[in-house]
Amino acid sequence: MFPLHDILKAGEEWRPRFPPRILRQHLEKPIDLPKDFIMKIQQSAKDHMRDEEIKDRLEKARGAVEDPRIIIIEDPLAFYVPYHSSRMGIYFRLNKMLSDFQIFISKIVWPEGVGPVHVGLDELWHAYVMTIFWHEMAHHILEDVATIMEWMKTGRYPLIPRQAEERFCEFMAFTTSEIQLSIPRRFSPIPLIYSRRLPSGIGSKHNRDLILSALYYHWGRYDPTSAYRPVIEPVIPQTLNGLWNAFWNAHRGGYRVLEVPDEIYEHVYVTTL
Repeated sequence: MFPLHDILKAGEEWRPRFPPRILRQHLEKPIDLPKDFIMKIQQSAKDHMRDEEIKDRLEKARGAVEDPRIIIIEDPLAFYVPYHSSRMGIYFRLNKMLSDFQIFISKIVWPEGVGPVHVGLDELWHAYVMTIFWHEMAHHILEDVATIMEWMKTGRYPLIPRQAEERFCEFMAFTTSEIQLSIPRRFSPIPLIYSRRLPSGIGSKHNRDLILSALYYHWGRYDPTSAYRPVIEPVIPQTLNGLWNAFWNAHRGGYRVLEVPDEIYEHVYVTTL
């Protein structure tokens, strides 16, 4: 599995392949999600729900401003709980994701004559979840790199300022989703994705580019002031070059990396918070 980038370059930014006209100018009425679709998602989440655990953990983290190493990273659609503290893991925020996804699919207008082939809810949901997953995975791998640097006494978690981290994680999410929307091996499967099989409609690069472009505009990633603008800030290559690619590619492939205390593959959960 080849690296996405041999060298992380300051200022490099992910940009959509399609123009913003693929979204409606005005949202009239959200499209209702089919009941059977929601039931499939809820069924896939059932064994991975962790509301009580994350609620307790959130309360403790929000009161621990003096120690940034145990503050939960609260993204709009998921949490990342560092293993430097307790209850480590990626936590998908199910209710917020379903609400946002409903708005997202209601905005989409496929361009006439160049629309995707066989793209339905399964394809859109799979790409949506995997893009969020890769963002949270990037948070985890930054912690892995910090752990190695702590062992070498050359750094400490967290390594980089929060906004630079969020932008970098979003950059990795979009660039990775362009080429890999399949689930890394050793996940069986990722919660909220109800099949390991890649939906046929996102096997096409054209379709992936179209969906990711739509997500970019939907989430407002074009705003230069956005904390989630997918761009590499100078602190990233200054801190990570020489370490990032090895860790990122190992996780993309689902290989054994660090067990401190456990691998992330065992700690992907769902919450309604």
